[in-house]
Amino acid sequence: MIYHFAQLVARRVPYVKIAKQFNISVGRLKNIMLEIYEKLCISSRDELAQYVLISNKGARP
Repeated sequence: MIYHFAQLVARRVPYVKIAKQFNISVGRLKNIMLEIYEKLCISSRDELAQYVLISNKGARP
């Protein structure tokens, strides 16, 4: 589920829409995203988008 959050945020889907989709509060989603940013040593959606893009390229044959 965490990876799905990261993908959606990287695609610039609004937090409100993501939170509704996963039936969680926006505040909880923001906390999850802060944890993701800390673990990946990044600080923005743009950096997350780059990380997800690189991760997806590595996963494809």
